[in-house]
Amino acid sequence: KTLEAHGVPARGDVHEPNYHLLWELLVTTRKLYRYLTVILFFALGIGGTIMVENLIRTEHALHPEFSLLTARLAWAATFLSTLLDIYSNWWGIYLRGLNEVRLATKVAASAAVAKFTLSVILLLSGVGLLSLPIASMVSSFIQRHYARVWCLKLLPPAPSMEHFDLKKQLAILWPNSWRLGVQLMSTYLILQVNTLVCADVYHLEASAKYTYSVQLMGYAAMMAAVWTSTKWPLIGQYQARHDFLMIQRVLRPRIWFQI
Repeated sequence: KTLEAHGVPARGDVHEPNYHLLWELLVTTRKLYRYLTVILFFALGIGGTIMVENLIRTEHALHPEFSLLTARLAWAATFLSTLLDIYSNWWGIYLRGLNEVRLATKVAASAAVAKFTLSVILLLSGVGLLSLPIASMVSSFIQRHYARVWCLKLLPPAPSMEHFDLKKQLAILWPNSWRLGVQLMSTYLILQVNTLVCADVYHLEASAKYTYSVQLMGYAAMMAAVWTSTKWPLIGQYQARHDFLMIQRVLRPRIWFQI
């Protein structure tokens, strides 16, 4: 019936989905991701631009034929594609939360295949540094569109939000959101720092090869994680019932499969 910032409330006498609460959660999630994208706009826009500018100036000093304009355009496209990717992801997360794990995984996998295929085609066509950010933008649009279509198919028409308290819902989601945000940011920074070290030592060509290798390994890890990710909604149901023994029985063999 309700969401709590800590713990799981009693289920109560509920015989059908609480669609009004689901719509409130959808609106809150959209707002939360908008705020996070604005924060990222300033943090990545300032820090990322300074970092990339130093890299491309160093590369230009070593190789005068290296195009500063192309590199700056590639950074601008990368910056925009990153913001778009972060913001558009919430539809897929919401679809997964609706217990449509297989469907959400299909959408994410299709977008990833489209990104990789298009980036390779653009690279072979001579587009160069702009290949990956362009492919990322297309991938984000694909994922957002299909995840949004399926979410709206599964939900009834939006109810009246006249008495909806956005600040209250954000306060309820925030204790989980900031913890998950720290975890995801640390994972992101590990990849970026490794890439920066590679770019500084071996310069851009080797760095590009390294980045693609990491992406391929990431896809493999994502597919292996399907063993456990498909059961997160079920685990949430067991958590609501405080059935910790069933959570252990579901997770233990699947984590071994994933490893």
